[in-house]
Amino acid sequence: MISLNITDVKKTMDELLKGNLFDEFELRTAEVHTFAKFQIQGNLNKAFLTEDEKDLYERNFVLWKEIKSHIFNIIKGKKPPTYLKIVFSAAIDKIPDFASFDISALFINLIYSQGKLSCTNGIAFENFSLDKTIEQEWDQYVRDFFKKANIYVE
Repeated sequence: MISLNITDVKKTMDELLKGNLFDEFELRTAEVHTFAKFQIQGNLNKAFLTEDEKDLYERNFVLWKEIKSHIFNIIKGKKPPTYLKIVFSAAIDKIPDFASFDISALFINLIYSQGKLSCTNGIAFENFSLDKTIEQEWDQYVRDFFKKANIYVE
């Protein structure tokens, strides 16, 4: 697990809310503090879906691209939120380097508070392991993800 400070907050927030960089990540949870405190669970409500729609969703969480406009509507205005936390998970099958491991989730957490944006990451293993190699690989993957997007972290 690493903790990164994102140096260009405006660019990253634009990419988060208006761009497509995070679109393929699943949203686990979001918390937004504006005039009220909003808590959003990213679980798909399959009871709301038609039978045909259920067949389209082989996952349990919404994708960021499916919900970001709703979160943007909560945030938009003249003042930034006082707090924002977004917990993403990556689809393990879409990241070949991690598909063969005993992993249940790969997380990226973004936290905005007091004008600063930070990122932590983590892995949920299906079984306990003392081997930290895969965690280090996920740390590097996250660093490379931001670097490829020209988002500078320290």
